[in-house]
Amino acid sequence: MKLYTFMPLVLTYLVILKNTELEQETSAIDTEFVFVDDLSSAPIDQRKKSLAPYPLPKSLTMSYAESFTRENTVPFSRNYTKISTIISPEYTSEKLLPLLDLRGYRFNNEEYGGAGGALVRFPLQSQETDYMLGINTFYYYEQASNGANQQLSVGLEFLSKRWELRGNAYVPVGKNTIFFDCLFDDYDGEYWAEYSGVQEVSKSFNAEFGYYLTNQENYLLYFSLLPYYIFGTKNFDTIQGFEAKLQTGYTDYFSLEINYRYDTSFGSSWQGEFSIQIPLYKLTKTRTNSYELSDYQLYQHAKLLEVMPIQQRCRWRTNY
Repeated sequence: MKLYTFMPLVLTYLVILKNTELEQETSAIDTEFVFVDDLSSAPIDQRKKSLAPYPLPKSLTMSYAESFTRENTVPFSRNYTKISTIISPEYTSEKLLPLLDLRGYRFNNEEYGGAGGALVRFPLQSQETDYMLGINTFYYYEQASNGANQQLSVGLEFLSKRWELRGNAYVPVGKNTIFFDCLFDDYDGEYWAEYSGVQEVSKSFNAEFGYYLTNQENYLLYFSLLPYYIFGTKNFDTIQGFEAKLQTGYTDYFSLEINYRYDTSFGSSWQGEFSIQIPLYKLTKTRTNSYELSDYQLYQHAKLLEVMPIQQRCRWRTNY
């Protein structure tokens, strides 16, 4: 993976972070130092000023996803192991929150991949409740037996105490179509066999309509519907489908997710994912606003398609 491909994301994050620091410096009235041990009894203004606005890891998550049906029944239904982290400054005021979302994958075919993205979440207040609006951009990279697959995505999100709405668009970059051909001709006589095919990353779009069935204080129960659309190409047909997701667990520490997918090309498929999270944001839990959103929601990963929608068609030809 070429490191320079992540530079636009890193530069975007640093610009946003610098803007946040300048706003905090402008709003500061005095610079009295307050020890961390005294934060619980210190005035709110002093608590805000004592927290460094530097980005720190807020969570570390390890996950494993397994298909209950034949793998690759849809282009992005693949088994994988994932490790991910969220990096951001402490959120202590009604200002924007910049985050870095980094993920690494090992797929069951022993190939590797990664994704990195910059997110910004903005507070939106009303008289009745509090909301946040978020935007994000991501870069994906996956190894392939005949090269590498790359993809960019942009997304929007709307977060409230119970509802979450999202939309994401994905576009392949680089060489997104790979043709391969293998000839086996070491048989006795003049017999031969040929294995050939095409692999392609398609443009795609998905949305999410999610609802928390519990208040997230301890027990997590989240249900969502995710329609998706994979654009057709000269090699593959258009795919339309939806995903129903149920996630349960202990809010800040572990979760079990069950996904059901159905689309017009591959029919039904099931997948499960188990995750263990280390909530590092609890180590600096000194939020001073009255937001209804939990720390779990504020520092959560962007919810995207975890793997690229790769389609593949293969065939055998023989002379026997």
